[in-house]
Amino acid sequence: MGMANEFDTIVIGAGYGGLAGAAYLSKAGEKVALLEAHATIGGCAGYFRKGEFSFEAGATTLNGLGEGGPLARLASDFSLPVRWKKVDPAIEIHFSGKTLRRLAAPDDFADELGRVFGVAGASEFCHWIDTYSDELWRFSQRYPMPPQSIIEYGQHLRAGVSFLARVGIDFMRPFSSVLPRDWLRNAALCSVFDELLLISAQARSGSAPAAVGVLGMGYPADMYYPVGGISAMGHDLGDRLVAAGGELSLNDRAIEIRKSSLGYQVRSRKGMRECRRLILAVPIWNCVDLFVDDEAKAVLRRRALRFDEGWGAVTAYFGVRFDRPPGGLYHQIHFDRPAPRGVASGSVFVSFSAVDDRSRAPSGYQAVTISTHANISEISRDRHSSEYAEFKLEVGDFIMDTFRRQFGRNGIVEIVEERVGTPLSFERFTRRHHGRVGGIPWKVRQWPMRRIHSYLPLDEVYLLGDTALPGQGVAGVVMGAQQLSDRLTR
Repeated sequence: MGMANEFDTIVIGAGYGGLAGAAYLSKAGEKVALLEAHATIGGCAGYFRKGEFSFEAGATTLNGLGEGGPLARLASDFSLPVRWKKVDPAIEIHFSGKTLRRLAAPDDFADELGRVFGVAGASEFCHWIDTYSDELWRFSQRYPMPPQSIIEYGQHLRAGVSFLARVGIDFMRPFSSVLPRDWLRNAALCSVFDELLLISAQARSGSAPAAVGVLGMGYPADMYYPVGGISAMGHDLGDRLVAAGGELSLNDRAIEIRKSSLGYQVRSRKGMRECRRLILAVPIWNCVDLFVDDEAKAVLRRRALRFDEGWGAVTAYFGVRFDRPPGGLYHQIHFDRPAPRGVASGSVFVSFSAVDDRSRAPSGYQAVTISTHANISEISRDRHSSEYAEFKLEVGDFIMDTFRRQFGRNGIVEIVEERVGTPLSFERFTRRHHGRVGGIPWKVRQWPMRRIHSYLPLDEVYLLGDTALPGQGVAGVVMGAQQLSDRLTR
């Protein structure tokens, strides 16, 4: 490109989708600018510092680093330093005074299900989950959805008619329908599946399509702890982008997009830039008001309204010092009493920093992030109201009490730097519409072809992130960026 403020591509949003998309295009020789409204990168996988602690604001776990996974490819393509450790058991699930360990190996997890619940058929079920989730991952990486040409439709057929038919059926029926019938009569076991799927697929077993449920149940087998925090890999990727000649501009919120002779003109907090291609790596709901053009607004609004739903989250952050630190890093604690109004989950997800990760917490302490789903519609949007203050206090006390009940036996010596975040807090931190997290929840009979995907019906405008297929999680948004950049740079 000629002028200093002219680019081949401008990417808006430096979450993992935007970072990966910008890095791949820059590596391919394009002149790229990546604009981020916040002072740090990461988006939903961002962080903040409080005193001597580094807290993960949203997402806390990595997967897709196993052989052939999207993050494994990302690390290889950009020679990223290894800043992750395999976690097994991935999650320790606590309920009714019992603990179920989500172990990686199918036989080990089957033995665990048999030990805790005394169910039959666990080995066959766990191997089926392991095999089928691997097949779905390989298919989604090899054959991007949805196809954009006759050639791509033909490529999809290489997967085999029987496989495609099976996947089609498994988007038309709920995950609960594939569970052994006698398992469905075990309320505690069904609750375990529901709560696991809520954090991985944003839907419970009765509403998540079977194919999505398989992926959600399979992901803990490929789970890693990010040393230095989940944004560490993102910072390394940002360094690669800049080294390849790309521009990474923080504290630079995009304000207005209009058409120009080159393609698009983007006005941001730090000035004006032009580009021939635009990638929106922000939620679809945030895109509408960026455009001046009424036609573009209408196109985006129709898609945003069609999928105008999503979860919020309530989070607690603090540093903790134990006499005897818990062995695992990730725990899910089921509630043993009614949760406050506005809490949509039946559990909290607890993430500890590793005891030896001094980049996250001082010696003797661990940084903790606890999260639970929230119904945004039941939470006041006026953060100065007494109703909002009462909710924040009540739910914060409930979360902390849940933590103390579970880990008090480990000898909690001290809790410091405690703070509670709500969907309003997350909205202020990430600028995500209404503080929504996790992307668009899946529903039975919602075929992937009908979901929002990267190709928008606007000339040279594309969408990345967790509201665009393939969707949720760091691995999902990185896969989406890889597929889009592969298509754009062929």
